[in-house]
Amino acid sequence: MKSATLLITVLLLSPALAVAEQASPPDPSSPYPAPCTPHPESAETGRANASDYSDVLLLINNQSQISMQVGNYFKQKRSVPDRNVCNISMPTSEWISTGQFASARADIENFISSSGLNNTLDYIVTTKGCPLGVSGGNYQYASFMDELGLILGPYAAAIGGQYWITNPFGGSEERFSRQREGIFIVTRLDGYDLRDCLRVIDNAANATGSRGTFVLDSQPWKDGTGYQEGNDWCRAANRTLTEKGWRAYLDDTPWYVVNQKNVSGYSSWGSNDGNAGNNAKPNFTWVPGALGTTYVSTSARSFAYPPSYGQSLIADLVREGITGVHGNVAEPFLGACSRPQYFLERYTRGWNLGESFYAGMATQSWQNCIIGDPKVEAYSDQPDPAVLAADIAYSEAALVEGMVINITARVRNLGGGPARDTTAAFYNGEPGRGGTQIGQDIGIALIPPGGNVSIAVPWDLGRLTGSQAVYVCITASNATPQLWDGNDRASRNATIFARPDLVLVRSRFTVSHQSPLEGTRVWLNATVRNNGAFVASSLLRFWMDDNLLSESEFSLLGSEETRVEGSWDTTGSPGTHRLRAEAVPALHEANLTNNDARVDVFVRRFGLELWADRAALSCLPGGTAGFNVTVRSLSNTAEAVAVRLSPVPGFWSGSVEPERAQLEPGASSCHTVTVSAPELALAGDRWDLRFRAEGLTGGVLEELALSVEVLPVRSVQLGCDPGEGVALPGENASFKLSARNLGNGPDTIDFSASAPEGWAVSFDRRSLELGYGGSAAVLVKVAPPDHALAGEVRDISLVATSSDGTAASLSVSVEVAQSYGFACSLGSETLTLAPGDESSTVVRVRNLGNGEETFTMSIQAGDIQASLSDPTLSLGAFTEANVTVAVRLPDRFFGDEGKVVITVRPAHSPAEALEVAVAVVWPDLVISREAITVSPPSPVEGQQVTVSVEVRNAGAARTGPFTVRLLEFGLEAGNFSINDLAPGGRATVVFTWPAASPGVHELRLSAEGAFRDPTPADNAASVSVTVAPLRVERPEPPGESGPSTVVIAGAGLLLVAAAALVAAFLLRRRPPERAPPAPDAPSDRSGFSLVGGGRP
Repeated sequence: MKSATLLITVLLLSPALAVAEQASPPDPSSPYPAPCTPHPESAETGRANASDYSDVLLLINNQSQISMQVGNYFKQKRSVPDRNVCNISMPTSEWISTGQFASARADIENFISSSGLNNTLDYIVTTKGCPLGVSGGNYQYASFMDELGLILGPYAAAIGGQYWITNPFGGSEERFSRQREGIFIVTRLDGYDLRDCLRVIDNAANATGSRGTFVLDSQPWKDGTGYQEGNDWCRAANRTLTEKGWRAYLDDTPWYVVNQKNVSGYSSWGSNDGNAGNNAKPNFTWVPGALGTTYVSTSARSFAYPPSYGQSLIADLVREGITGVHGNVAEPFLGACSRPQYFLERYTRGWNLGESFYAGMATQSWQNCIIGDPKVEAYSDQPDPAVLAADIAYSEAALVEGMVINITARVRNLGGGPARDTTAAFYNGEPGRGGTQIGQDIGIALIPPGGNVSIAVPWDLGRLTGSQAVYVCITASNATPQLWDGNDRASRNATIFARPDLVLVRSRFTVSHQSPLEGTRVWLNATVRNNGAFVASSLLRFWMDDNLLSESEFSLLGSEETRVEGSWDTTGSPGTHRLRAEAVPALHEANLTNNDARVDVFVRRFGLELWADRAALSCLPGGTAGFNVTVRSLSNTAEAVAVRLSPVPGFWSGSVEPERAQLEPGASSCHTVTVSAPELALAGDRWDLRFRAEGLTGGVLEELALSVEVLPVRSVQLGCDPGEGVALPGENASFKLSARNLGNGPDTIDFSASAPEGWAVSFDRRSLELGYGGSAAVLVKVAPPDHALAGEVRDISLVATSSDGTAASLSVSVEVAQSYGFACSLGSETLTLAPGDESSTVVRVRNLGNGEETFTMSIQAGDIQASLSDPTLSLGAFTEANVTVAVRLPDRFFGDEGKVVITVRPAHSPAEALEVAVAVVWPDLVISREAITVSPPSPVEGQQVTVSVEVRNAGAARTGPFTVRLLEFGLEAGNFSINDLAPGGRATVVFTWPAASPGVHELRLSAEGAFRDPTPADNAASVSVTVAPLRVERPEPPGESGPSTVVIAGAGLLLVAAAALVAAFLLRRRPPERAPPAPDAPSDRSGFSLVGGGRP
């Protein structure tokens, strides 16, 4: 356990370095290199999937209800395997003794060993309700988590010791492995209450992709003291983060930063700032996944609520919503606080929370307390474009001066997010130190997470030899910061050899014969040597003139030589030829002037060469054909030549002139060959003869094939049966046309015809194949056009044509027979009439025959009156005429429909009937209650009342004259006559009616005409009018004001008055007289208002 005596002594000696501003401990030796020292991370370095918790031990205190709640929630959210959950009983107090720790340690070690987890675990997660610190008395304190991290490993002996030990993972550039480091990463799930603990878990689960501001709050008044180191850590973190493209806010003023939004990372002096209020609570909002630390001695001394302040507590940051935070359970001294330039850089590189905090911690077995899920990787979706030396390759296994090769490299994305707009470049030599770029920059639009993209550039080795270093450098886009820039450059050495130099030794190039006879095989031998330094793999080729004879592969080291043999068959190659040996230049060979050797060879021969101006001729029977044949000597000496023809077949004859010739080497002679064909030869007869030339000196015999073929003679004879015919328009007259072959061989006869326009001629076969002397017939059909007139006669020319164009023809005549047919139709098949109306339609009659035709027509109309304008027609071929049908509906017609039937009878065809449907329409007068208007609506006795009514024609026919009447109690009070109202028309009639007596009056308005109304029920409508009695105003008495009414007192007087009123009413209710007729209305009354009279 850590010694308090030593601490007190140190505090007295150096009062400037303790975080609590008391004294300084011995400075722990820092395990860190310079911040962010590049350390190449191999492609094989991986990380456990953040969602895989098989390497996590979850520690739950069975004696604590909240420990079990937090642990079970974490197990469920993170799918911790059941075998990884360690449930033991421990004290529930935050601080325990060394003896209590020893008991808990034994239980935990036994669980790990018995479960077989010792080789698979990297992390331990404790919960609220588990111990926080271990106290050994005499001011000896240690973090429960720090001590627990050393169990079952090489540092277990340091547990309970007097001093801290150096953190073996501090400042590491490689991802964490317990097998390599020998310690566990231990974190804690804690807060003031259960809700705070669960939020830590939930924030971790939601951390991926969250981005915000890194707040780094230094305190400049501490500069120049032993505490400047804390400020320098904030400044170093700011440089690192901003260089990588992250948004950082460094506050280098004396103020204490508060009220920041969307904070991703945090480092400050907490309550040691000097200007912090409210117990140093920053009052931030935190993005899920945010980490932080404070340089406060006892910031993790307790998570009990309510808190007891002095120094600030990281529990307040947990309550605000931070996801992970480092604190100290007891005095650590400043040098042992967590360093933000490490844990924030590693975290944004994609490392998990536990790895990041441990990389920023200098000590173990000391005062460290980390709150949070150790495996959360909030930045694992950041890209990390990387290039590795192993991924650089050359297109050639050996590099030789003068080559142009391709350099290829693979750019990987080792991060969890897509790498966009990455730029790559190749260099010969280190960039910035004399290296020169090879080719141009290469843009890479996208590298998916875990993926790679191959790039290449050509490299000209024309003037390069010796050892070279090829660098590949990549530049990540500024749009999304990469996880780490330490793998943005890689190199590979290249050794370039000097060129080879092949020499063909000319003095040792030999041939077996220099003047061979044609047909002799000649052997060739050549020697090739490599005078260069690099291996030469190439081909040795033997040539005869420009013809390749053979090629052989060889491979020679420097100064080596080899012998190659070839051969040449001289058959068909007389004369002088050049034989050549060539060593094909090796790859980028330096000297090409001595790569070949050559020798000339003459090949001797004896022979004759024959050719003719034409090899094949043709002639007519009894005709001749002639050939010109040339004989050329191929011998090296003079040659006597005799020529002749092969035996002549019967009835053919042939001759050749001259039959002998004397030829010098290379000289030629000309010979004429004449061939005659038999008089009766058939087409295609052929003589395949041989022209033979014999060298009398060398005994050479040569033949030339010639041929003569008999040409065909074409002739055809035609006949037709019958010679004339008759056909209706569009129908056929048939003829048998026969043909005979009079030629000297088979023939193909094609048939055609020449006919007047519109006439159709068809053959059942358009051609015939006729043998020598053969005959055959075809069927010919001739059809007049549809418009041909009866009695017309036309001649048709029939032609037979041989295969050589020879033609024979004859004519046939065809007369047009008469056809009959007609069509008739109505101009209108339906007429709509009201009684008394007249209308008409037409009957169209068309003669479809090709001659004259007579038509008679009759009509049947029943009660309807109908007539024809012309009952008889005479029409020429293909003509038409119209006949008018007049129809009148009688005035007293009461049906709803009728019909008129017209029958058309041609002289030579069946009759056809046409039917005209007559639809009968009627007017329909309508008066509705809504169409009646009374003004005023409540008159007073004796007042003149205006009664208006709208009359509507809802029928399909005009009304003619009709009368609108006003009836009061069934007695006519007024009338108005209207001459006519069109279908759909409206008319308004206005009556003046005197309100003669008080009471309710029934007024009825009706419309009546001299026609059958299909809906008489809607011809009238009634309205009730209430007439008020007249009230008489009497004079006012003197000195009074206001109206008064005369009232007759006494029952007798009332009865007398009532009787008088009844008598007056009866006298006034005499039948009204008919109003004078209204003036004539226009024919279309629609939209007019008509005013009628009142009582006479």
